Amino acid sequence: MAHAAATNLAPASEGKSVVGKALTIIVWTAIVGIAIAFVLKYVFHYYLNYNTTAFDPHWTRRAWLLLHITGGMIALLTAPWQLFTGLTGKRMNVHRYTGRAFVGGVTVGVIGATYLAFTRRLDGRSDSESLDWRGPGPRRLRWPTMPFASAKSKSTRSG
Repeated sequence: MAHAAATNLAPASEGKSVVGKALTIIVWTAIVGIAIAFVLKYVFHYYLNYNTTAFDPHWTRRAWLLLHITGGMIALLTAPWQLFTGLTGKRMNVHRYTGRAFVGGVTVGVIGATYLAFTRRLDGRSDSESLDWRGPGPRRLRWPTMPFASAKSKSTRSG
């Protein structure tokens, strides 16, 4: 039923002027360009420099970081095609496959990010320098407030 309804939709580009279509192409090109630039600048660094310096402070958790980065990269690079094919109403098979890849990438990235978040150091030091948040005392209970504490410490250091 949903498949029949989806195939009868008119493409989003139908009835647009030449200027409107050109603007759409420019916007989509910019979105894809930004995604590719982000991957080239922030993601490939970890794949090309597989050493302690590149991964510090995450060296002991590098597999989880790579899981997070790889999943995020898959999601980031498939999202424009997923959205574009859905909006145009054309190539719905491509839309379904890119949707599956997108959801898979998000799932893999979230698994890696969740592990990294729950094993993060409270004192900001690297893995080899300190005990982690699971250590003794009330520090164990502070993990839900880590983002706020981190932002507060950065603002007091800079100001």
